[in-house]
Order: sequence, then C-alpha cells, then structure tokens
Amino acid sequence: MEAVIFDLDGVLVDTEPITFRVLRELLAPQTIGEQEYAALVGLSGDHTVRWLRERYSRSETHEELRRLTSDAIHRALVASTLEPLDGAPELVEAIAGGGRALAVASQSSPRWVELSLRAIGLAGRFPVVVTASEVAQGKPAPDVYLRAAERLGVVAARCLVLEDSVPGVQAARAAGMTVVQLRQASHAADPQPGTLAVIDSLRAFDLRWLEGARAG
Repeated sequence: MEAVIFDLDGVLVDTEPITFRVLRELLAPQTIGEQEYAALVGLSGDHTVRWLRERYSRSETHEELRRLTSDAIHRALVASTLEPLDGAPELVEAIAGGGRALAVASQSSPRWVELSLRAIGLAGRFPVVVTASEVAQGKPAPDVYLRAAERLGVVAARCLVLEDSVPGVQAARAAGMTVVQLRQASHAADPQPGTLAVIDSLRAFDLRWLEGARAG
C-alpha cells in the first residue's frame, strides 16, 4: 500500500450523535428512530434531504431543506467539543511516519470537514482532502475515493481505506481499493463482506497490513 485514505465521520471523529440530535430537533414533533437514522449514515446529504422530504412530507424545496439542515448541523458542530476517536492521532502519525501518503475522503460538506479536522487537531496532517461536493456522485459510488487517489498520484489498487459505513465500504470496494471497516463509533454498521478486516478500535489496526500481510 502506498496511501491510506480515511473517511472522516465515524473513523476519525464521531459526529453522528450530533447530526442525529439536530434532525430530531428539526423534525419535532415528528420523530426519527435510531434504525431510520442508521440507514442514512454514510449516504450523501442530497440523498438524506430527498428522504426527509418524502418521509416527512416537508413543505420546503430540496434546496431550502438542504440549507436548513446544513446550517443547523454546522451550528451544532461549532457549539460542540469534538474529540478524535481513540487512537486516531496515533494511527495517523504512525502511517505518516512510515512514509505513506494520507488523505481524507468524506461525504460531509467542506466546511464540516474543515471544522472537524481542526477541532480534533488533525487539520494539517492530510495533504489531500476530498468531499462529495467535488465529484459527480457520492458514496456508495466510488467517485470520492478515485478522486482522492488521483490527487495523491497513487493508483487505486495501492490505496487502503478506513471506513465505517455500508455505503463507504461499498464505495471503496467499487474503487478497487483495500478496505478495513471500523466499528468504533456510535452508529457502527454490521460487518461488511469484502473487507481485509473488521476492527472495533483504531488501536487494533495492524500496520503490517500496509506491507501486504493478511488479517488474522
């Protein structure tokens, strides 16, 4: 492996509880359940907005509801004390110290990504940061991962991805990349097929995987 590409939410920082709370507040007195929200994790903002409009018969246009939810989530992130997931800074440093390229590829908006990385102290550690706003299709399409590999100057087959969500794992696999699924955050997805490994903590990541070692 020549490069490691990290998803953001659910891999480096757990912002899903914040987003879930914001959606509950916006939809009140209507409700959104844990399972309904979990099905949205890892999908694009546009997909979520379409689902909200249909499921809750919202009167706003797509663009109005997208702006409403985006602004509300951004305010909540600003007001929150974000912490990196346990083991994230150490793993990023270990991979960088081994001379491999690093990138972030996220579904979140550029301002959320910038805010989150800065809040958890990792803003300067990733030379390449790609968001779904830069590509034609969000996850589970491979676009965001292929763009990250292109900007890194590394072929997809030489990239290892750390992902947590079902759409994210599917996107990385569709890009032809090796995937390690993390189940450390609050909305952990069921183990997905086709991954090199499924781990419950970033501290369980085996750096030997970057040398081609198979998971035990």
